[in-house]
Amino acid sequence: MLADCYYWNFAETSVFNSGPDPFYNMLHPYWTPMNYLMGGVGLEWKQWLSWDRFDGAQHCWVAFSVMKRWDNQYQNYTIYRGTLNWDITRCLSGYAMGEYDEGSPYRGTWAYGGLAWKF
Repeated sequence: MLADCYYWNFAETSVFNSGPDPFYNMLHPYWTPMNYLMGGVGLEWKQWLSWDRFDGAQHCWVAFSVMKRWDNQYQNYTIYRGTLNWDITRCLSGYAMGEYDEGSPYRGTWAYGGLAWKF
């Protein structure tokens, strides 16, 4: 089971142009409006690919998840995500992630990769 909640509050919101094109020369410090709240619930399936599970073993696993999100702007969308994690050393892991967001306000495909240092 997955559950999360995010809250952002920025001092300035976007200021739209009063002319015929509201987006022309607009002041847009950040995409999030003031007092923006977003929460979600979902399910994740995780499968270990490595044989050994003891402490210190080289772990490798894959996970797939689906999450439904809502925000306080009355928008909702669904996130589909796949992740691959693998240990490089005892303190360093690599990851690759793909994500698809489906909904009226947010629609996109994303790919991430990186390293995680454990201490």
